[in-house]
Amino acid sequence: MKKPIIEIQNLTKRFKNKTVFNNINLKVYSGEIFGLLGPNGSGKTTLIQALLGTIKPSKGTIKIFDKNLEKSLSWIHSKINSASAYSNLQKQLTIMENLLTFAGLYGIENPKQKINQLIKFFDLKNYVNQKTKVINLSSGENTRLLLCKALINDPKILFLDEPTASLDPNIARKVQNLILKVHKQRSLTIFYTSHNLAEIKRLCTRIAFLKKGKIIKIGPTTALKKLAKLY
Repeated sequence: MKKPIIEIQNLTKRFKNKTVFNNINLKVYSGEIFGLLGPNGSGKTTLIQALLGTIKPSKGTIKIFDKNLEKSLSWIHSKINSASAYSNLQKQLTIMENLLTFAGLYGIENPKQKINQLIKFFDLKNYVNQKTKVINLSSGENTRLLLCKALINDPKILFLDEPTASLDPNIARKVQNLILKVHKQRSLTIFYTSHNLAEIKRLCTRIAFLKKGKIIKIGPTTALKKLAKLY
């Protein structure tokens, strides 16, 4: 039987008197694009934060690469990365300055060579040559830069939290194409959250529907028509 690369068991998160998600059980397998679908406020971003180890669950366990996240956080962090529509880079720094900072955090050898590969792939070379600051980038350009950052350490798992949420449909589709291309080239496991049914249908092989902090349904993308009724 295939072993999960991410395993979530009985996961619950409470803030004071509010339960954000309750008794979550999920398995994600190597090489798949797993979609977490749900309306705004359903708990998707908080669940991603728990998987990244930036918040501590109230109850339950998370295993990544068959290791307990809490006990092996530093080792796991070296092999994963993330991008989110709700995160920001240093706006007064240039693209190169931002990426060199993250490369340094991950101890990347030959960082400029690695960065140049990424900016070429994401079509940001002209902005780097012009020493453009992040504050002057459009939403689409900023999203591509966040993806550069997320791939700087050649992660085995990429967590993407609504990465296209701030983009118009045409730019969003271009970003989706890049994500599919990266997935194919690198055999990445991607954990992808979105409230957009069409986006999840296009990108993901398997999905879980999260509503009011509970998993309502898990299944292949072919079950999407049934899931749409749950909104």
